[in-house]
Amino acid sequence: MQGRGSGKVREFCLYGETTGETDQIGLPVRYNWAADYRGKAKVVYGHTVVDRPDWLNETINIDTGCVFGGRLTALRYPEMELVSVDSHQVYSKPVRPLVSEPAEFSAQQTLDDVLDIEDVIGKRFIATRLRPRITIRESNAAAAMEAISRFAVAPQWLIICRQPCRPAQLPSCRNTSNILPRRSNTSEITASVRSFVRKNTWAHEP
Repeated sequence: MQGRGSGKVREFCLYGETTGETDQIGLPVRYNWAADYRGKAKVVYGHTVVDRPDWLNETINIDTGCVFGGRLTALRYPEMELVSVDSHQVYSKPVRPLVSEPAEFSAQQTLDDVLDIEDVIGKRFIATRLRPRITIRESNAAAAMEAISRFAVAPQWLIICRQPCRPAQLPSCRNTSNILPRRSNTSEITASVRSFVRKNTWAHEP
Protein backbone atom coordinates (compact mmCIF):
# COMPACT_ATOMS: atom_id res chain seq x y z
CA MET A 1 0.00 0.00 0.00
CA GLN A 2 2.99 2.34 0.28
CA GLY A 3 2.88 5.19 -2.20
CA ARG A 4 -0.77 4.54 -3.06
CA GLY A 5 -3.96 6.39 -2.20
CA SER A 6 -7.42 4.85 -2.19
CA GLY A 7 -10.39 4.25 0.05
CA LYS A 8 -9.00 0.85 1.03
CA VAL A 9 -5.62 2.32 1.98
CA ARG A 10 -7.27 5.11 3.99
CA GLU A 11 -9.51 2.65 5.82
CA PHE A 12 -6.56 0.43 6.67
CA CYS A 13 -4.55 3.38 7.98
CA LEU A 14 -7.43 4.68 10.10
CA TYR A 15 -8.75 1.45 11.55
CA GLY A 16 -6.20 -1.26 10.88
CA GLU A 17 -6.97 -4.85 9.97
CA THR A 18 -8.80 -7.13 12.39
CA THR A 19 -8.79 -10.89 12.72
CA GLY A 20 -12.56 -11.08 13.07
CA GLU A 21 -12.25 -12.04 16.74
CA THR A 22 -12.98 -10.06 19.90
CA ASP A 23 -11.04 -10.03 23.16
CA GLN A 24 -12.39 -10.60 26.68
CA ILE A 25 -13.50 -6.97 26.87
CA GLY A 26 -15.38 -7.18 23.58
CA LEU A 27 -12.98 -5.11 21.49
CA PRO A 28 -11.91 -6.33 18.05
CA VAL A 29 -8.54 -8.06 17.89
CA ARG A 30 -6.24 -6.31 15.45
CA TYR A 31 -4.00 -8.32 13.17
CA ASN A 32 -0.33 -7.91 14.05
CA TRP A 33 0.76 -6.95 10.54
CA ALA A 34 4.06 -5.51 11.78
CA ALA A 35 5.27 -9.03 12.63
CA ASP A 36 4.93 -9.98 8.95
CA TYR A 37 6.26 -6.72 7.50
CA ARG A 38 9.40 -7.20 5.42
CA GLY A 39 9.59 -3.85 3.60
CA LYS A 40 12.59 -1.52 3.68
CA ALA A 41 10.59 1.67 4.29
CA LYS A 42 10.09 2.67 7.92
CA VAL A 43 6.47 2.75 9.05
CA VAL A 44 5.32 4.89 12.01
CA TYR A 45 1.83 4.20 13.27
CA GLY A 46 -0.53 4.23 16.27
CA HIS A 47 -4.16 3.51 17.25
CA THR A 48 -3.10 0.57 19.41
CA VAL A 49 -1.83 1.74 22.79
CA VAL A 50 1.54 0.36 23.91
CA ASP A 51 3.48 0.90 27.13
CA ARG A 52 6.61 1.87 25.21
CA PRO A 53 7.49 2.41 21.54
CA ASP A 54 9.33 -0.56 20.07
CA TRP A 55 10.88 -1.06 16.65
CA LEU A 56 9.61 -4.20 14.98
CA ASN A 57 10.70 -5.06 11.43
CA GLU A 58 11.28 -1.38 10.51
CA THR A 59 7.92 -0.37 12.04
CA ILE A 60 7.25 1.47 15.28
CA ASN A 61 4.07 2.14 17.21
CA ILE A 62 4.31 5.51 19.00
CA ASP A 63 0.81 5.50 20.50
CA THR A 64 1.54 5.62 24.23
CA GLY A 65 -1.99 6.57 25.29
CA CYS A 66 -1.80 10.33 25.84
CA VAL A 67 -5.60 10.69 25.71
CA PHE A 68 -5.89 8.02 28.41
CA GLY A 69 -3.45 9.74 30.77
CA GLY A 70 -0.33 8.08 29.42
CA ARG A 71 2.29 9.89 27.36
CA LEU A 72 2.56 11.73 24.07
CA THR A 73 5.38 10.31 21.99
CA ALA A 74 7.00 11.62 18.82
CA LEU A 75 9.71 10.24 16.56
CA ARG A 76 12.27 12.75 15.32
CA TYR A 77 13.32 11.95 11.77
CA PRO A 78 15.94 11.41 10.41
CA GLU A 79 17.58 11.40 13.85
CA MET A 80 15.36 8.42 14.82
CA GLU A 81 15.08 9.87 18.33
CA LEU A 82 12.03 9.23 20.49
CA VAL A 83 10.69 12.10 22.59
CA SER A 84 7.91 11.61 25.17
CA VAL A 85 6.04 13.92 27.55
CA ASP A 86 3.54 12.94 30.21
CA SER A 87 -0.13 13.67 29.69
CA HIS A 88 -1.58 16.47 31.85
CA GLN A 89 -4.74 14.54 32.63
CA VAL A 90 -7.01 11.67 31.66
CA TYR A 91 -9.06 13.04 28.76
CA SER A 92 -10.92 9.79 28.16
CA LYS A 93 -11.26 6.78 30.44
CA PRO A 94 -9.70 3.75 28.73
CA VAL A 95 -11.79 0.63 28.21
CA ARG A 96 -8.67 -1.50 28.52
CA PRO A 97 -6.35 -0.60 31.46
CA LEU A 98 -3.00 0.86 30.48
CA VAL A 99 0.06 -1.28 31.15
CA SER A 100 1.89 0.19 34.14
CA GLU A 101 5.11 -1.83 33.84
CA PRO A 102 6.99 -2.30 30.55
CA ALA A 103 7.45 -5.77 29.17
CA GLU A 104 10.73 -7.51 29.95
CA PHE A 105 11.51 -8.15 26.28
CA SER A 106 10.93 -5.81 23.37
CA ALA A 107 8.61 -6.71 20.52
CA GLN A 108 11.61 -7.42 18.27
CA GLN A 109 13.26 -9.66 20.87
CA THR A 110 10.06 -11.65 21.28
CA LEU A 111 9.59 -12.04 17.54
CA ASP A 112 13.22 -13.02 16.96
CA ASP A 113 12.67 -16.12 19.10
CA VAL A 114 10.36 -17.46 16.39
CA LEU A 115 11.78 -18.44 13.01
CA ASP A 116 9.49 -17.65 10.10
CA ILE A 117 10.27 -20.35 7.57
CA GLU A 118 9.13 -18.08 4.75
CA ASP A 119 12.14 -15.85 5.48
CA VAL A 120 14.69 -18.54 4.69
CA ILE A 121 13.27 -21.09 2.26
CA GLY A 122 13.40 -20.83 -1.50
CA LYS A 123 15.80 -18.82 -3.63
CA ARG A 124 17.05 -15.80 -1.70
CA PHE A 125 19.06 -12.67 -2.46
CA ILE A 126 21.04 -10.95 0.28
CA ALA A 127 23.28 -7.87 0.34
CA THR A 128 26.47 -7.55 2.40
CA ARG A 129 29.05 -4.87 2.99
CA LEU A 130 31.44 -6.47 0.49
CA ARG A 131 28.98 -7.80 -2.08
CA PRO A 132 25.79 -5.95 -3.04
CA ARG A 133 23.93 -9.05 -4.21
CA ILE A 134 24.51 -12.68 -3.30
CA THR A 135 22.27 -15.45 -4.58
CA ILE A 136 21.42 -18.37 -2.31
CA ARG A 137 19.98 -21.31 -4.18
CA GLU A 138 16.98 -23.13 -2.74
CA SER A 139 18.93 -26.39 -2.34
CA ASN A 140 21.70 -24.62 -0.40
CA ALA A 141 19.18 -22.90 1.87
CA ALA A 142 17.51 -26.25 2.63
CA ALA A 143 20.86 -27.87 3.46
CA ALA A 144 21.79 -24.97 5.74
CA MET A 145 18.44 -25.18 7.55
CA GLU A 146 18.98 -28.91 8.05
CA ALA A 147 22.38 -28.34 9.66
CA ILE A 148 21.21 -25.41 11.80
CA SER A 149 18.14 -27.26 13.07
CA ARG A 150 20.31 -30.15 14.26
CA PHE A 151 23.45 -28.51 15.61
CA ALA A 152 22.90 -24.76 16.18
CA VAL A 153 21.92 -22.95 19.36
CA ALA A 154 20.09 -19.65 19.75
CA PRO A 155 22.63 -16.79 20.16
CA GLN A 156 21.07 -15.55 23.41
CA TRP A 157 22.08 -18.81 25.08
CA LEU A 158 25.77 -18.58 24.16
CA ILE A 159 28.39 -17.72 26.77
CA ILE A 160 31.16 -15.62 25.27
CA CYS A 161 34.71 -15.91 26.60
CA ARG A 162 36.44 -12.55 26.19
CA GLN A 163 39.94 -13.95 26.65
CA PRO A 164 41.51 -16.90 24.80
CA CYS A 165 41.27 -20.20 26.69
CA ARG A 166 43.71 -23.09 26.73
CA PRO A 167 42.16 -26.44 25.79
CA ALA A 168 43.12 -27.89 29.17
CA GLN A 169 40.99 -25.25 30.89
CA LEU A 170 37.81 -25.99 28.91
CA PRO A 171 35.25 -28.07 30.79
CA SER A 172 33.61 -31.08 29.23
CA CYS A 173 30.67 -30.33 26.95
CA ARG A 174 28.64 -32.79 29.01
CA ASN A 175 29.10 -30.55 32.05
CA THR A 176 27.91 -27.42 30.25
CA SER A 177 24.77 -28.83 28.65
CA ASN A 178 22.57 -27.63 31.51
CA ILE A 179 24.03 -24.17 32.06
CA LEU A 180 20.89 -22.45 30.78
CA PRO A 181 18.23 -25.13 30.43
CA ARG A 182 15.39 -22.75 29.60
CA ARG A 183 14.68 -19.10 28.91
CA SER A 184 13.06 -17.57 31.96
CA ASN A 185 13.85 -13.97 32.71
CA THR A 186 16.90 -11.73 32.69
CA SER A 187 17.63 -12.09 36.41
CA GLU A 188 17.56 -15.90 36.28
CA ILE A 189 19.76 -15.98 33.20
CA THR A 190 22.25 -13.57 34.80
CA ALA A 191 22.34 -15.65 37.99
CA SER A 192 22.94 -18.85 36.01
CA VAL A 193 25.78 -17.27 34.04
CA ARG A 194 27.45 -15.85 37.15
CA SER A 195 27.19 -19.21 38.91
CA PHE A 196 28.80 -20.92 35.95
CA VAL A 197 31.56 -18.28 35.82
CA ARG A 198 32.37 -18.77 39.50
CA LYS A 199 32.68 -22.54 39.06
CA ASN A 200 34.83 -22.29 35.93
CA THR A 201 37.77 -19.94 36.25
CA TRP A 202 38.44 -20.12 32.49
CA ALA A 203 35.27 -18.18 31.70
CA HIS A 204 34.61 -14.49 31.94
CA GLU A 205 31.31 -12.67 32.28
CA PRO A 206 29.67 -12.06 28.87
